[in-house]
Amino acid sequence: MRRGFCILFLLLLPICMPACSISRASAGSGLTQCHFRKSYPVDEPKELRISSFGGKVEAYSWSKNEVWIEVTGTVNSSEKELKEELLSNIRINEEESSKNLCIDIAYYGSPKYGKKCSANVVLYLPREWRHFSIKLDRGELNLIDDFRGVMNAELGTVDVNIRSFFGLLDIRNDRGNVCISNGKLKTGSRICCNTGNVSIKSDLEERGNYEIGTGFGDIRLLFPYGKFLEINSIGNMIKNEFALADNVATSHNHSSSGNPVQVNIRSSAGSISIEKYAKR
Repeated sequence: MRRGFCILFLLLLPICMPACSISRASAGSGLTQCHFRKSYPVDEPKELRISSFGGKVEAYSWSKNEVWIEVTGTVNSSEKELKEELLSNIRINEEESSKNLCIDIAYYGSPKYGKKCSANVVLYLPREWRHFSIKLDRGELNLIDDFRGVMNAELGTVDVNIRSFFGLLDIRNDRGNVCISNGKLKTGSRICCNTGNVSIKSDLEERGNYEIGTGFGDIRLLFPYGKFLEINSIGNMIKNEFALADNVATSHNHSSSGNPVQVNIRSSAGSISIEKYAKR
């Protein structure tokens, strides 16, 4: 009887463990992976907070009222014992309340081997997600589908690619490029990098106020024809298709004339280009 109880306990133990040691697999020479998958039903709007030490984060939108997450932890090493040790130091902590869903992906091992480890994240979020916050130390952040709501991103060394975003966006990136390909940014949006290029194609709210900057890098902005903009820039402006004379002409009968959109742009070491595009 005691023998049977011990066997049953050993079988159930991996199911009870909260970290990404739920399952492991070898993925070729020198590469070991672990997986974590979970779905979180969302009956009411919540703030999703994701933090990760490093890796690629890909976010998709869908029509379901649930958040689905998959984490693949990876260790790149040819030493079997070291692989197992480092893999066990990648852990996932969850916390859920009526207002927040928090997922923390952390590496608890020696900093000496930290760059051998990564955690790639795939997210599926409700399309009309209210608030999404992410903290990522290194890697990539890719928003693949259309998103609507509020997003705050505190990033270390990260390249950002956003296909389409409608809402309030606040990105602070230490080192890496930021590219936004479509959408409409709400007033108060801010995209700032210490080092990296910034490329944004987006509509803006009437009478809005925006901040876009980089310490070392180029800035290329595309806004719709007919926007009445007041550009406050610091840096090497090589092109501005929204020059004042042209602005007045295109906005002669525009309801926002006299109340321009304020766009504050800064590039300490790089060029600034502002162009027009035709809305479909």
